[in-house]
Amino acid sequence: MQYANVDGQRVEATPGARGECPVCTRQVRARCGEVNAWHWAHKQRWDCDTWAEGESEWHRAWKQRFPRQWRECVIGSHRADIKSPRGVIELQASAISATEVADREAFYGEMVWVLNATDFNLTIRDRGSYVTFRWKHPRKTWWTAEKPLYFDLGQRLIKINRIYDNLPCGGSGSFLSYDKFVEAFSQPKLGDKLCDGCWMPFASRQLTETRLYEYYTMDLDPATATTGAGTDSFQMIHPCSIATRQ
Repeated sequence: MQYANVDGQRVEATPGARGECPVCTRQVRARCGEVNAWHWAHKQRWDCDTWAEGESEWHRAWKQRFPRQWRECVIGSHRADIKSPRGVIELQASAISATEVADREAFYGEMVWVLNATDFNLTIRDRGSYVTFRWKHPRKTWWTAEKPLYFDLGQRLIKINRIYDNLPCGGSGSFLSYDKFVEAFSQPKLGDKLCDGCWMPFASRQLTETRLYEYYTMDLDPATATTGAGTDSFQMIHPCSIATRQ
């Protein structure tokens, strides 16, 4: 896990540190080696979250694309990799069973999968407005997924529209940049309330309900949180005061 509770604060692992698991509250220790990404591990060498997989640099890079408070959000007895205003984003690099896929989808409800597809052995053809692919050795587990799938190719994503559940396996989708993915899943929905601590800056000259400039999480007092960039001036506004307006 990337975060543990230390003196009531969510902190990342540092050499020699000890903390508390945010799910089970048992003691965890910092693991800061030279091979794996620095992380926290339970003292008993087991993880209370049965869905957890080893934290790789791939996982860490994806989490870093989103605000700190959206990473490893505790939901029940599990830690969602990322919980954005658009739902949970589960990052999966290792093989899992069809049963676990179904269990996670039922538990989280509104969610998508991002799969590390750099070793999927895909043959991709760019058709202009869409792509098709052949999957030489498909991971048949993903034939059963009912939530949206995104294949991470290492430089960009494929948003999967369809996978044919037979052999030879193939499918279709569309290319999507990392930036576009992050932008899409960082937009609040009208009528939704976002988590505490999320602040949304709007360009003062474009303060409308439909045109977001960008937003992110900041540990600032909302009464005094302001910043500037070039000729634009921004005011930090809690999203709940905007997103719930009709």
